Parts: sequence; C-alpha cells; structure tokens
Amino acid sequence: MTALTVIGATAGLLVLVLMALAPVLVELNERYPVQPRKQLVRAEALPRKTVRASAALPTH
Repeated sequence: MTALTVIGATAGLLVLVLMALAPVLVELNERYPVQPRKQLVRAEALPRKTVRASAALPTH
C-alpha cells in the first residue's frame, strides 16, 4: 500500500468512528451540558475611567 492509501484509509476510519460516536456525544451533551467558564479579566483589559475636570471641580 502506498502512503496515500494509508492516509485515506486512516481518515476514512476516523470519520466512521466519529459518526458512530456522534449519538453518544449528543446524549452526553444533553445530560451534562457544558457550562462556560468565567474568564478572568486582566487589569490591562479593563477600560480606564477618565475624570473630566468639569466633573471633578464643582462650579457652584
């Protein structure tokens, strides 16, 4: 067998295995849904609040 035949056969078998596992994966996803993780926000990513001079100093 040539390398191309081996690669094609391996890819075909991988597709068949994934297709066979698809109903099981769907069932597991319905029973145990994946909840998104809370992402940590770094200090550099936070928008900085700018203070206006007119807001900081009352005029009356």
